[in-house]
Amino acid sequence: VIILFSMPLQAADRFQELFLWKMSEALKLSAEKEEAFATAVRTLNEKKAKALQDIDTSLAKMKGASTENNAKVQVTKYKEALDAYHNVAQEELTEMSKIFNYSELSKYLTIKMEIIKRLQEKMLDSQKESKTEVGPRKPKIILDE
Repeated sequence: VIILFSMPLQAADRFQELFLWKMSEALKLSAEKEEAFATAVRTLNEKKAKALQDIDTSLAKMKGASTENNAKVQVTKYKEALDAYHNVAQEELTEMSKIFNYSELSKYLTIKMEIIKRLQEKMLDSQKESKTEVGPRKPKIILDE
């Protein structure tokens, strides 16, 4: 989930654990499947995070590319990082197919998309709210006794 990687690390970890718990509950996973599922999700998220970091790094280096050859190298690295990021989605399907039967996989994919959609909506609502605030915020008043 892209949203996950724009969060601070601790928040991302908490979200990941909440996601694993809710998904395990929704799919009624056995302890064995839950363990395999959690391991797969954590590994996939680490790969996504690395790919996103590589994308950010290559973009930052593109800004300082002073020669055509240097720019070419950075664009190539950027493309490789994008490919790695997009390959994680395919790998997710492969890994989850090893853990789940088709009914469970279908339910997993559907629930995951619903969660992503709800998170995106909440983030958009939050951004809208922060943009509509007019004027300075009221200061907190602290009384010393």
